[in-house]
Amino acid sequence: MIVPLACGGGSSRWIDFGEPLRFLESFNVSSWVLGGVILGTFGVGFVIVVGAFALSTAIESWRQWVPVPQVANPVLEGATRDLAHAVEVLRLDDNRTRALPLLELAKVKIARASGRLSRHERRRLARAWQIVRWSGA
Repeated sequence: MIVPLACGGGSSRWIDFGEPLRFLESFNVSSWVLGGVILGTFGVGFVIVVGAFALSTAIESWRQWVPVPQVANPVLEGATRDLAHAVEVLRLDDNRTRALPLLELAKVKIARASGRLSRHERRRLARAWQIVRWSGA
């Protein structure tokens, strides 16, 4: 397909848009096959994008209901129970004003007991704080 192109000063040049497609003629590729390849590429891209969106939605909904791990060390004075209650308030009520005092109380209790916790208990507390962050605190 040859199309005239106006190039300054009233002169015109001709651009041949069919030139790239003549390369494909040497392979005996019909326009239907080329169109099918292009549509197939868009179809696969669409499936990948929709799949990624569905996967991220599923991960978000899973994060919504992950329980806060509890640490049964009496030194913590129930800090993980306070964290679990704050997460429940954030998830169900979405009330930050009720959750923030619980989070601050848990932070103080954990800071008081930080030197007397095992490595396993510290890891569980880090996981609990990660779940608190996922909940919107």
